[in-house]
Amino acid sequence: MKKYEKILKVLANINRLKILLYLVRHTDVAVGDIATRCNISYKTVSKHLGMLYQADVVDRSRRQTEMHYRISDTMHPIASTVIKYIQK
Repeated sequence: MKKYEKILKVLANINRLKILLYLVRHTDVAVGDIATRCNISYKTVSKHLGMLYQADVVDRSRRQTEMHYRISDTMHPIASTVIKYIQK
C-alpha cells in the first residue's frame, strides 16, 4: 500500500503533471528546457523532477553540466495509466 500512496501523491500535483505531459511528447530533455516550456521556474521544476525520480516515474542522465530527464521504462502501472489519461 505504501508504494501506491507514494505514486499517487507524487502524481497529485498540476506542475508535475505538466512536466510529465511534456516529457511524454519530448524525450530526454534538460531541466531548463522543461522549465521554459512549462512556464515553471527552474528551481521548482528541479524539485518536482526529483520527486518524480524518487518515485521511479522518470529517469535521468547527466550530459556535461545538465541533467536530462525522460519517462521511465520501468514505472509502476498506476503512473503509466495516469500518463496515458493526461495525454488525451
